Amino acid sequence: MSILGIGCVWTIVLPVILILLFVLTFKPQEYLTFQEKLISPYGTAWFALYHNYSGIGDPDWHVLKIPVDEDPESLKIPVAYEFTDPDMNDFWKNRMLMWNWSEAGNHVSNPHIEIIGRKYLVFIRGGYYHGLYDIDEDKTLITDTSPWHSFVYSEEHGSTKLDLKLDQIDAQMDKWVEDTLHNPIKEIVEKAN
Repeated sequence: MSILGIGCVWTIVLPVILILLFVLTFKPQEYLTFQEKLISPYGTAWFALYHNYSGIGDPDWHVLKIPVDEDPESLKIPVAYEFTDPDMNDFWKNRMLMWNWSEAGNHVSNPHIEIIGRKYLVFIRGGYYHGLYDIDEDKTLITDTSPWHSFVYSEEHGSTKLDLKLDQIDAQMDKWVEDTLHNPIKEIVEKAN
């Protein structure tokens, strides 16, 4: 076999070996990853942000309210707690304030939580408000589990406008997030300051 033939074989064999190694050694993320915690204005609870970057590039974030006597950094929250047994499901869902998924990879930079005016907890990602929780009322006021999905099936966009260029869709998505999530949240929290 010539040197050229050996090189051709390795061009095929090496990628196959690398793919097999990845498949055989890949272990999906079991638990949400702790990202940030804030103490509530009254010192009675933690607000904690967790994320999950496993999957096909569709990260999601979970904002939970954790009793002050528990350490949010050491909790083992199953990635798919909503699919676990009913008792486990209820345990974590009762602590969940917001769950937000970036189905299309939009607005994923700098995800974090903030307390505004000692009254509101906001979830921010990509420079946009994506969730609002009223601390005094113990109630989530504005959130959207999958902004991309809601945008694609909204009246303004409609799921049939798939012939647009990606930058046009991104611009429309930005406007939808601004109009539907960011600006309504901004109006409410500005009153608190």
